[in-house]
Amino acid sequence: MRAHIGVVFTCGLAMGGTLLINPSPLSFFIFLIVWRLLQEWGKPNAIRNMAVLILVPSALFGPWMVRNYLTTGAFTPRCCAGLELMSYNVDGASHPWISSKERQLYKTLGENRYNDICFQRAKEAIVAEPGKYAFRVLERIRNWWLGGEPKEYLKRLHGLGNVKPLMHTFVAGMLLLAMVGAWEAVRGGAKILPLIALLVVFPLPYYFINVTDRYAFPMRMIALLLAAHGLVAASKRLRRSPRAIADQTAPSL
Repeated sequence: MRAHIGVVFTCGLAMGGTLLINPSPLSFFIFLIVWRLLQEWGKPNAIRNMAVLILVPSALFGPWMVRNYLTTGAFTPRCCAGLELMSYNVDGASHPWISSKERQLYKTLGENRYNDICFQRAKEAIVAEPGKYAFRVLERIRNWWLGGEPKEYLKRLHGLGNVKPLMHTFVAGMLLLAMVGAWEAVRGGAKILPLIALLVVFPLPYYFINVTDRYAFPMRMIALLLAAHGLVAASKRLRRSPRAIADQTAPSL
């Protein structure tokens, strides 16, 4: 079924608005456009729809990148990746919001130059101790999906003591159900490849820089939807009668 131009235009607006709020999904949007182009190639209006999906977000998000270029000299959606990489991967590093020394260096050098220096410091630290960086990446992957340190109010809940193992066990169970739900959805013919790609592609930059719960929560909500589908599918299988299962598995004569 061909997508109506109004639907495509609305999707473009949603993509552009999302990028204005947070440019992190940019890599996923690029994947999504290429995937749809390959699916729709040769069909009527395929090129038109893909052009709309590129031009509409660009019209919304482009001025912000122009602003970054005029302000910092870098044509980029976000100009603090080097700072974030250094802050969370270099021992003893401090953020300009916290350190007056770093804040003064930031003011003296300017945003773009300071970010380049931070990136170089981070790169040198990673090359010097690759094992430590690899461990941090693995730790961030775990924290993305299972959650980091529980909030203080959770620790004070009566009778629970250390809730971190409990929280991790619950989330791990949800993720297992989410995988079951994704499998059942694919078996049922649901076209959820973009949803799975979002769960896989979106967190990749965070694994290598920094992970906090507020970045991961939207993805966990998607995983929760898949887990709900997996739970429903599992309950249906459990309710099936042994006779129905035997009829399906019995060899035909």
